[in-house]
Amino acid sequence: MIRNQESIKAQLLDIFFKQQSFEKMLNSISILIGNPLIVCDKSFRIVSSSDPQNITDIFWQDHVKIGYCSYEFISSVHNLEAVQKGKMHTDAYLVYCQESNDYKYVCSIIGEDRTELGIIILLDSMSAFQSGDQELLKLVAKMVGQKLQKKVSYHSNHSIIAEDILYDLLESKWSEEELKRRMKMTKFEWPDNLQIMVLDISDYYQKSEELYPSDLKKVIYEEWHCPVSICYNDNVVLLFDHQRCLDIIEKAENFLHKKQVFIGISRPFTRPAELRYYYLQAIRAIRIGRNMSVEKKLYQYHEIAFLAVLPQLSLTEAYKEFAHPAIQRLNSYDSDHQTDLLHIFYQYLVHKENVNETADSLFVHRNTLRYKVQKALTVGVINDLNSFELADILLSYRILHFYQEKATHTGISFSNSASRNSETTGKNLEKICQYQGECAECTATNCTFIQQNISN
Repeated sequence: MIRNQESIKAQLLDIFFKQQSFEKMLNSISILIGNPLIVCDKSFRIVSSSDPQNITDIFWQDHVKIGYCSYEFISSVHNLEAVQKGKMHTDAYLVYCQESNDYKYVCSIIGEDRTELGIIILLDSMSAFQSGDQELLKLVAKMVGQKLQKKVSYHSNHSIIAEDILYDLLESKWSEEELKRRMKMTKFEWPDNLQIMVLDISDYYQKSEELYPSDLKKVIYEEWHCPVSICYNDNVVLLFDHQRCLDIIEKAENFLHKKQVFIGISRPFTRPAELRYYYLQAIRAIRIGRNMSVEKKLYQYHEIAFLAVLPQLSLTEAYKEFAHPAIQRLNSYDSDHQTDLLHIFYQYLVHKENVNETADSLFVHRNTLRYKVQKALTVGVINDLNSFELADILLSYRILHFYQEKATHTGISFSNSASRNSETTGKNLEKICQYQGECAECTATNCTFIQQNISN
């Protein structure tokens, strides 16, 4: 049956001037012409299509579903002589599709300002091509070009495609093989050594009416020079080159002092297909880090990795499982004598056995500190301060502190977990030295604190 071309053109113009969505317009045109239409941007990202149910080609069903043309089709389009000629004018042309083993009509989409916006593809799914299709597609391409420039959701730059890929990676939508095909389509330079940074802005939202606050955008793009970032599950996910991530940590910490934002950073990785795994690392870094420290706002996964793999235990079970013998003895002594030897000794180890730094941090006299450290060594039966022994004590303390923080709301402490004294306050690991400031004025030869507490 021969179609009346002039009648179809008139109906196309009628469809164009109707106040309807871009998608509805494509569907109406598709029904009129008798075949499905697919609109792609310059990077072959599928912007829209007519009703996918009318696409019988299984390959193109998949392309529309995932939002991109196949890399093979893109290569074919770029290399075909017909396409090279087609780029020099706005006529539609036939392109052989290797996947489907047939031809598709393709026409360039040109905007009102003569800029190339992408291409429109006509498939022969519903009926065979007719002689007037080439001319009709040229008119349709002009209509689509004018609509596209007004379509707010339309994007054609490569960073947007990279963000779409980042989102799909977080959703674990693609296999590694499929990912490689998608990444070839972008000109975005994916780093060889990747690192994920997650910004928890759940508290930040309360102070901003914007979903993605403009000042945060400015910091991410202009100051941190982040190449790709998206909003995902109430977080902002940033993808960095590992070295770049290291370079901006100081800037990030300065920013966090002013904003109610928390940052988690994953370990470095090289395989983009594993991105979700490392995203979850950054999430765990925030969750565990916030439990461990109320002062910090930036947490790196490598700092808390050993805590992330600990089993679910009660504080009592954790004490039995992980408490170093020296910690058990010091904790029992502190509970019985209302002292703080465990806390003092831990701070001493944290400050690398530097008496001056430890004393300053605890606001105690150096001689007071020396006395308490010696007392802790005696009570804890710590005879050999070698690096392995100290590392074991530090690790044991940090693990128990982690479980204590988890159990804080129950009022459980090391002391009653060890069944030593159920009436103790359980603040042995948290409290600042109860004698802070006591020795601030005394001299090395006249320390009233030592005289009063020598019996302990």
